[in-house]
Amino acid sequence: MMWRFIVLAVLWLVTGIASAQSAPVGFGTDVDGHTVDLLKGGHTRAVVLFFVASDCPISNRTLPEMKRVQAEFAGQGVSFWFVYPNATQTPQSIHEHMAAFGVDGTALVDPHGLLGVASGAKWTPESVVMVPEKSGLRTVYVGRIDDRYVGIGRERPHATQHDLEDAVSAVLAGHKPKPPGGPTVGCGIVRAQ
Repeated sequence: MMWRFIVLAVLWLVTGIASAQSAPVGFGTDVDGHTVDLLKGGHTRAVVLFFVASDCPISNRTLPEMKRVQAEFAGQGVSFWFVYPNATQTPQSIHEHMAAFGVDGTALVDPHGLLGVASGAKWTPESVVMVPEKSGLRTVYVGRIDDRYVGIGRERPHATQHDLEDAVSAVLAGHKPKPPGGPTVGCGIVRAQ
């Protein structure tokens, strides 16, 4: 339990999540190099982070599901960010990746892993759901998007559980999301040293 307090303290001090509007430190940059100080707007009910990588086949095959979830909750007060956490990603490779896969969302570059470490994300693809509170944002879900991948090289034809969709639905209904129904399967995040 003490480690959670330490993580929250680091989160508050380093990334500015708890005080993003009064003293922004930044969550990373957009693809053009501008600091992103806020992840939410005034009417945001939830923030969803999709941790993705252009060179991860599982991440790329999961992008249609991410886009489907984004479209499902459009106009319901949910902010979506496609987070590129790998130090090897360049702005050009991110632009090309977004164009190739028709990603219309907002991209966030986090090569030093501040947002990934603070939220608990370790894989691509992985999702994080946060809810606004008076002091900032609180993480309520970290895990897989669905259960299509059983393991590396082992996938179902179609997902049977839609963990992220269920988590966002729960948040919008005022409930605590269930933890993911299984482990995230994907590529490890490679952070800058």
